[in-house]
Amino acid sequence: MVIDKRLVYDEEISPLVQQIIEICQRENIPFVMDFGLREGDENTEAVYCMSAMYGHPGMMRTPAFPGVVRALGGETECADAPLPRGSML
Repeated sequence: MVIDKRLVYDEEISPLVQQIIEICQRENIPFVMDFGLREGDENTEAVYCMSAMYGHPGMMRTPAFPGVVRALGGETECADAPLPRGSML
């Protein structure tokens, strides 16, 4: 069975995520978000969307963030850009 939530993400969640990112950038608040958007059988490509921001000057230091990002499959060197895991929308 294929579960596909990409349309819900695109129409309802993505605009909220953009607002959260803008507020966090303005206020220097670190964050990690990871959304599972599609999964299924071996013939279905899994789709994930992950964003993270941390480690900027003046931002709170959260020592767990690099490990969390790595555990989710992202690259810790790319602190303020969306980080892909699987495929990204």
